[in-house]
Amino acid sequence: MNRVVVVCLALGAFAAQAADTKVYQTDKYGNVQYHKPSLVVRPDGRVQAVDPYGNVQSHQPGFQVKVTPAPRQVGSSGSLAKKPTVPNGTVYQTDAYGNRKQPAYVIQNGKVYEADRYGNRKQQAFVIQGDTVYQTDAYGNRQQPVYKVQPPPLKK
Repeated sequence: MNRVVVVCLALGAFAAQAADTKVYQTDKYGNVQYHKPSLVVRPDGRVQAVDPYGNVQSHQPGFQVKVTPAPRQVGSSGSLAKKPTVPNGTVYQTDAYGNRKQPAYVIQNGKVYEADRYGNRKQQAFVIQGDTVYQTDAYGNRQQPVYKVQPPPLKK
């Protein structure tokens, strides 16, 4: 689950919701693999592993998503531009108690980069498009889908 961090980035967009967001692994064709371990993103931005039976593995290390609010861009006509679909931010590794460690990934403009221990971005690892997270090659080209994000169901 080394790529679990990438899902955290996609979940940063859903972190403001009151319910947990689930992230499932996919096969190389994009089909959701419900029988494999998955992730859950808490409303506070904490990402934890979930076993195939739906039990949260809170005793294992996880991740913390910290979203950076982006300034609103003013378009050429003077109106506010659309808000970006994936917020910029940083994903930190955490221990089993939720204490932050070093930065693991940096999110910028829907692209996920590996980070060094100081938070500087390195090679691009993933790209987020809609509710799907794709792995990228060394040149940043989109490869196969890795994760699918499913937001919580709407309450009636």
